[in-house]
Amino acid sequence: MKKKLFSTLFCTTLLVSGSAQAMDRFGHYARKAFMSSKIMSKIANCPNLIRNIGVASKIGLASATAAGLYTTAAAYSNKQKADFTQQIKANEYSVNLMWINRKLDTEQLYIYPAKDETDLHSKFLNPIFKWSSITKEGFVNVWFDSEVTPTKAITKTKLLIKKYHQKYPKSAPILLTDVRELPKVQQNPEVFSDKTPVYFRADLLRVIAGIHAVTTNKKHHYVYADLDVKPLTKEELFDQATIDNINKYGMVLARGGSLGFENGFQIISHHNPNLISAMQWAFIELNIQRAKNALGGEFNSSNGRRDPKGPMKPLQQICYESYPPMFKYFYHLEGLGTLWTQGTKPHERILYNKDIHGLKEFGLNHFKSCGQFETLDSKVKYYNECGDLLVPTKKVEIPPAGLNYD
Repeated sequence: MKKKLFSTLFCTTLLVSGSAQAMDRFGHYARKAFMSSKIMSKIANCPNLIRNIGVASKIGLASATAAGLYTTAAAYSNKQKADFTQQIKANEYSVNLMWINRKLDTEQLYIYPAKDETDLHSKFLNPIFKWSSITKEGFVNVWFDSEVTPTKAITKTKLLIKKYHQKYPKSAPILLTDVRELPKVQQNPEVFSDKTPVYFRADLLRVIAGIHAVTTNKKHHYVYADLDVKPLTKEELFDQATIDNINKYGMVLARGGSLGFENGFQIISHHNPNLISAMQWAFIELNIQRAKNALGGEFNSSNGRRDPKGPMKPLQQICYESYPPMFKYFYHLEGLGTLWTQGTKPHERILYNKDIHGLKEFGLNHFKSCGQFETLDSKVKYYNECGDLLVPTKKVEIPPAGLNYD
């Protein structure tokens, strides 16, 4: 409380008086406080401080004192930025890669259906080994589905990974993890069977694995990357802007794509309970229910009409399209926006409540952008016409998403 009060008084005094006496008096206490608090960071970012250094200089007072304080604070802030990734300790993050086969091929030799060994290394093993070589303090999780992968393929892949670790013992551990271990998959085996499109399964599984990771380990940071994403070091993964977004929103996605983001790279953390709730409800549970409806022949295109290719066709990219509506619900929970549902009377609007209105507002039988949404904070405005919402993103080298679906 004292530190917060001091920071406020310090900035205010400089703003109001700009006097050498004030600067010297507060500077004496500031130097003491700076050595043991985060006030330097606040002072370095004080929007009025540089202007007041100029004011002091113009009237011939001790601008050097203010400039010295600012320089000291700025140096401290820069050091904090340099040390930012140290806040994420060893084993508090994992890199997660995934390969889900379309269907079981008993002749497949490895988890990845390579044409030959060269193809296996270039498209599957080399990206995994590269992530392992630069992930010094975390570990690399390679997710697969044992229901559509022969046992011999899993065994042979494990042997190749073991050989790599014998050759490079200092690399991060590489774990092969079966998606069948995830409770949501165990509870909904048909949804994750080869009866549903493989792109749908992969898009949904990466989120289920992430939410499972951060809810079972409160300190964990789940990094997901497609195999063709350029590997990033810990410093590149967790730069200050990314950490700020994670702390505030609980996740970031790759920048780009038709909706302003790509889901081929994402980081999910435990920091925002509302994000986790929104993902569990308006993403995971929603798309599981959609898949069940599709399996029953009751899922249509976004226009509400049956797709000529059947109910599975609209599922293929629906997880990607589910992020903006999910963020609407997230901002609704955050109090930064309001999600409305249609009342029984004409033009009647009712505040959305999941316990009353369920998932219908998000489209259980066809894609729907969810109910009417109004932002209450200009910061959640987004540059993209698809949803007009802030979707926190990060610049990552990621190839454009392919347009060839099942």
